[in-house]
Amino acid sequence: MSEFIKLVHQESGEELLMEIAAEMEVEDRVYALLTPAESMVNVLRVVPGETEEDEELEELEPAEFPPLKKAFDEALKAWNCHLEVRADEFLLYGEPPEELFEDCDTFETEDEDEYMILMEVDTGDETYLIAAPIDAPYLPAEIISADSEDEDDYARSLSEEELEKLEKHFHALIEQMREEAEEENENG
Repeated sequence: MSEFIKLVHQESGEELLMEIAAEMEVEDRVYALLTPAESMVNVLRVVPGETEEDEELEELEPAEFPPLKKAFDEALKAWNCHLEVRADEFLLYGEPPEELFEDCDTFETEDEDEYMILMEVDTGDETYLIAAPIDAPYLPAEIISADSEDEDDYARSLSEEELEKLEKHFHALIEQMREEAEEENENG
């Protein structure tokens, strides 16, 4: 059974519903790897080059999105979806049909993350791509216990300093998750 928790973005205070993929305890604190309940996507601006091979992809910052939202909503309408920025992340809301994910072009980043291109959006001035990670992203967070029974536990995103300190623990947790998944595939 899946367990969900709200992740509170440190800067904006916005909340995202997340699924707890795995938990661990370090120095009497509980940390978790979370995955978004909604599809997390990237929006990329296509920067033209002299030839098609010279084109570059540049990540769109969430603050740049509001004037483009109408064009994206229009393009996604056929798939019964819309794009929103929540807690500085682009989220794809709705129930996209499976065919949206079929026959997608893919690309790999310098960090060796793989993405599939779901859609190209042309605003007339510029071209953008909506890209989804092939593997669900894991967001490290600390689980904060509620102060009272009337409140729910919540997760807090970690600072760069905290991530650095806990990096080896999160890597070990991911490795443990991989091993468990391999065992499950072999047995099931």
